[in-house]
Amino acid sequence: MRDATSADTEVLIAGAGPVGLALALELQRFGVRFRIVEKKAQRSVTSKALGLQPRVSEVFAILGIKDEFHARGFSDIRAVNFRSGAKRLLRLPIRPPPDQAGHDACQPRMLIIPQSDTEEILERTLLARGQAVERRRELVGFEQSLDEVRTRTRNEDGGEEAIVSKFLVSCEGAHSVIRKQAGFSFAGTTMPMRFLLADVTIDWDLPENEVHAWFHRDGVFGALPFGAQKWRLIIERAHDEAASLDDEVTLSLVQQLAAERIAQSGVLIRDPVWLSDFRINARMVDRFRDRRVFVAGDAAHIHSPLGGQGIATGIQDASNLAWKLSMVLRDGAPDSLLDTFDDERKPIAHTVLRETSAASNLVFTMNPVLRFVREWIVFPVIGTAFAQRLLFAKVSQLEMNYRGRSLSVHSDAIFSRVQVRAGDRTPDVVFKRGGEKASLFQLIGTFGMIALLGPGKNVGKIAGAFSALGVRPFLVTPDVTSTPPAECLEDLYGDFARLYGARGPFLYLVRPDGHVALFQRRPEPRTLFNYLKKIRASEAVKRAFAS
Repeated sequence: MRDATSADTEVLIAGAGPVGLALALELQRFGVRFRIVEKKAQRSVTSKALGLQPRVSEVFAILGIKDEFHARGFSDIRAVNFRSGAKRLLRLPIRPPPDQAGHDACQPRMLIIPQSDTEEILERTLLARGQAVERRRELVGFEQSLDEVRTRTRNEDGGEEAIVSKFLVSCEGAHSVIRKQAGFSFAGTTMPMRFLLADVTIDWDLPENEVHAWFHRDGVFGALPFGAQKWRLIIERAHDEAASLDDEVTLSLVQQLAAERIAQSGVLIRDPVWLSDFRINARMVDRFRDRRVFVAGDAAHIHSPLGGQGIATGIQDASNLAWKLSMVLRDGAPDSLLDTFDDERKPIAHTVLRETSAASNLVFTMNPVLRFVREWIVFPVIGTAFAQRLLFAKVSQLEMNYRGRSLSVHSDAIFSRVQVRAGDRTPDVVFKRGGEKASLFQLIGTFGMIALLGPGKNVGKIAGAFSALGVRPFLVTPDVTSTPPAECLEDLYGDFARLYGARGPFLYLVRPDGHVALFQRRPEPRTLFNYLKKIRASEAVKRAFAS
């Protein structure tokens, strides 16, 4: 039976994995009408991706769902150990630098949680907030015109529906139908290494809050804990092994490889939840946008799982795109704002691919020269406190930024002490607002785009212009004045001054995704006027500054 019907929406999301669900929650936050369709009948029941980097926790804090993830997940990973047989080559502590967040704020910490749980929390939250995933709905094809996208979907009974939307976003994963039909390239390589994956319970005497990896002549054996004696094993197959990836992965094979490679007696591996095998692909699209069609997450980039960068990169794709779609659809922002999705996210994806591929080649190499470099040069360097600080900032994605991109405008003195610049993510701090504590992420989650102002002569005029545009202005002060020109945020612990380095007159325009859009050392209306025309309707900006 075929039933040709149509339904209008503003954004159609294809794919209900973590990235599609995160995009749905972001659009819901901004009041954008959307539909989210998924071919599969039910959520993932396997753990798949396990790690949520600290930056993802910050995104979830803005969405108001961080606490549930941390209640469900395991966030006590303290170190990574590299061994060769019984010899430990390096113990790499995992400790967030003390200046990454302020008192009582969202503390950045790696969270281990199965992807099945991630999807369950996201989908349940979406449903509780009034929107359901449309499952058993396969995307067949689409056509885009100047004003809309017409997407054909098919349900399990064979009935078809043409969904008309303003925009279409592919969050379908590595085998995206939309990406292929739109003609996006997906260039890259398949690494030669083969791996076994096993989610199991292990009886051994190793610490359950540390990651362990053994180097062996036949390949690496890695173990990642996720609580209650449960471990994710990643085992490299021997390079000269004739076994096909189609061979069955068994518990006895995993036990055999453990006995050969980890040089520990009495290790019992049992109760497998998931056994699989895989190869590593490193690929990305040539662009993230084709007119009214966008790709995000694994539909746009896939890479080595080393470092747990996949979900973090994909969810930030969603966070970046959602507020821009909202401003175009809701606030009359120019279409060129959507081009900045590619401008900002493609360099990030390229960096992640390059660095995870380089790290994988170094970790999994059989080349004796590279092994020497790894163990006698790289390991001693990353064993230093300075290198560990840099490594944490890199892997956690807290240092990922949009500095120098078209939407990041920084105006400051050359020898400034300002630490958070335009394009950076905003560290969370706690303010006192109206007698109550309020974190910066709570304010962003509540109001979307906000402006943080220091005391100065133009504050009243600028605050009024922001209010007229629906941007919530706040005056950040060490203490509340009697007649403030905008609502005051008291820097309760001095963390804002310490982490941001901004004192006296200043303006931080903070985007809804928690990145700094614009910084001015001395707020100046004309520069601000020109900037706001990039992200708001030009006539609305003119009216706001004329009042």
